[in-house]
Amino acid sequence: MLHLFEDDMPAIREQGSAQVELGGRSLQIREQLLNDLSAHDLSGCISGLHLPLLVMHSPTDTTVGIDNASEIFSLAKHPRNFISLEGSDHLMVDKAQTSRAADIIAAWAGVYLSAAGNKPN
Repeated sequence: MLHLFEDDMPAIREQGSAQVELGGRSLQIREQLLNDLSAHDLSGCISGLHLPLLVMHSPTDTTVGIDNASEIFSLAKHPRNFISLEGSDHLMVDKAQTSRAADIIAAWAGVYLSAAGNKPN
């Protein structure tokens, strides 16, 4: 995620925070967020997750590229699924697309929630 703030990092580091354009919106990004992102090993967390993982990405997402979603998917262990959300943007501002994504998530998660409920204690 840090690459999203590359151009703004000097200002964020110097001033402690800065307004950053992300996904068509202006957000206040603080230096603490950069520090937190730098301190986490996301690859290690994903590969060690050992839980079902659903990765969703839109080919029209101009904020985060397909390479990011593909990397997450490749690091995850099975069971894992990848869903393409054609027509969505990164912030899911279209209510119809948001409802569609929610329906997909509910159907996907339902399988694992049902399976978890049927396991003996």
